[in-house]
Amino acid sequence: MPAPQKSELVSEAESLLKDNGIEGENMGDLADALADALALALTQLMSMVQVAPGIPVPPPAGPSAAPGRLL
Repeated sequence: MPAPQKSELVSEAESLLKDNGIEGENMGDLADALADALALALTQLMSMVQVAPGIPVPPPAGPSAAPGRLL
């Protein structure tokens, strides 16, 4: 699953700012900068995250999907 892009986050950032009482003529620019920073951070996180393999259960104990863990 890819990280959301800036264009997908701008409206959410604007609504977050309005809900917290932040208004003004430059509020759109602030929402744009907030969405850009969040999109870049999420993209970096998604490129760096790794999933470690799980340790499977031996056959006598039953089948296992061997879930992984985030590193």
